[in-house]
Amino acid sequence: MFKRIRSDHFISDEYHDHNGTDCGDEYHKSSPQAFLFGKSSYVQESDLPAVLLVKLRDLSKRDRTEDEKKHKILRKLFVMTWDSQLKPVAKSSHRIEES
Repeated sequence: MFKRIRSDHFISDEYHDHNGTDCGDEYHKSSPQAFLFGKSSYVQESDLPAVLLVKLRDLSKRDRTEDEKKHKILRKLFVMTWDSQLKPVAKSSHRIEES
């Protein structure tokens, strides 16, 4: 299944050089080496909508059957994202304290 996965990993450029332990904020660490399916790339936050639009448009047209092409049916896409504030927000909302 993984050989059929097309994936890209983008990190907002504001987090450039925030790898490992070189950033003082616990939640501002990007780890491009941890991306499972390929290489990561840094993108300016202002460029991200255009970059994603091009990628999604391209992916929605890949590997379609002749019937899908004829009827202009695009592929359905599954997009996974990660929010660096998810962990602290979840901890706060459930009143969880680290020991």
